[in-house]
Amino acid sequence: MLVVVLAFWREEDCSVGSDGLEGQPAGGGRALARTPAAYICNDPDLTTLCRLIDAAGAGEGAAALQSGSSLQTVFAPTNDAFDKDGKAVARALKLKDFGDIFTSPTAADRLLRGLIVPGQAVLSATLRKTNYKNLLKKDLTYSTAIFTSQVYISSSEQKAEIIQKDIRAGQSVIYKVNRVPY
Repeated sequence: MLVVVLAFWREEDCSVGSDGLEGQPAGGGRALARTPAAYICNDPDLTTLCRLIDAAGAGEGAAALQSGSSLQTVFAPTNDAFDKDGKAVARALKLKDFGDIFTSPTAADRLLRGLIVPGQAVLSATLRKTNYKNLLKKDLTYSTAIFTSQVYISSSEQKAEIIQKDIRAGQSVIYKVNRVPY
């Protein structure tokens, strides 16, 4: 049985800036993003992913990341992850070069859909060693290391370590990862 824990904030507890980030919630804490895209595009470690959202245009993955009301879990590869995996991602998407993804809305959106688990905003306290279906209807498998505190999300092609967890944006939860689980 999977239990999903969600945290909601009242709008009156926050103020929204022009950058899509909300002010600190009542009682302190970090600024909250209204959408996963707002968080991603305001994080200097995720600029490549932000460019992919722009490149995907109105595609399903980009639209999901721009929604503040959708329940979803997002695995966000860092810029370093794209540097490591760009060639393999390009091959998987049948592109000549990873840079071509920024001029191919279909390829950009396909990659984004592979990073999103719809219908569940799963916090790390409730993640279990199991499979989660992404927007492409493919499995992402959550696992842990036996003797360390490392946690991973794996696709059929790539195992990514979760390097930052439980980033809340809208009604979504974002996990930063060190590889691209394409």
